[in-house]
Amino acid sequence: MKTIVGFIKRNAAVFLLGLIILVIFVAIILSGLKPAPSVPPGFKKVEETIFTERDTAQPPQEEPKTQPPAKVDYAPQTASPENKGKPYFYGEYNPNLRDTQGYPKPPEPGAYKKSTEQYPEIIESQRLAEEEEYARRLQTVTINFTDTGFNPTDATAYTGQKVVFVNKTDKDMLMVQATPIHEALSGEILIKPGQTFEFRPLINGRAAYVELNMQKYGTLYVQDVTLPLVTE
Repeated sequence: MKTIVGFIKRNAAVFLLGLIILVIFVAIILSGLKPAPSVPPGFKKVEETIFTERDTAQPPQEEPKTQPPAKVDYAPQTASPENKGKPYFYGEYNPNLRDTQGYPKPPEPGAYKKSTEQYPEIIESQRLAEEEEYARRLQTVTINFTDTGFNPTDATAYTGQKVVFVNKTDKDMLMVQATPIHEALSGEILIKPGQTFEFRPLINGRAAYVELNMQKYGTLYVQDVTLPLVTE
């Protein structure tokens, strides 16, 4: 024991130097483990802030804007004598055939040939056919709505001819046009029991309509009233 103590005393300076070297070595190792500064020299580090729920909340999403319904261009419904010669409805065969209100009208009978080469009975037959067709084009077209639907289901008319819808049921009739053709049939048309609705079509073609309460469909096929009464 005395030998060990004496050895330490004799070499105390060596042990002290070794201890100092050990401490320095450990200090160097620990300093190497520290993270490198994130702010370059000469720059001031800004303290981090804590984000609140308001800061992190997503901005409110705007509701997608719905496009307004496209405007439907219906055929003009109000006839005018000033429009004579200007075909403002499709398929006008003779724009000069208008009544005093400007609605198209059928040609007058008398276009049948009076050639001496024809037999009298042929001339008479053609005359009667023209007069019959002329009267038919001037008649009112009536479309009744009953408990079973439209009657007739598929009606026919001519441009300028009066078309009348009659509610024959004991309930309100609510009709809409399924194909946007006639201006007079645009929107919802309410017809009370026993009442009527009439208009004069100014455009050729087939129009479909539906009664909303009973879900009954019907069509109206319109032809050009200015076409010749009788074709050869």
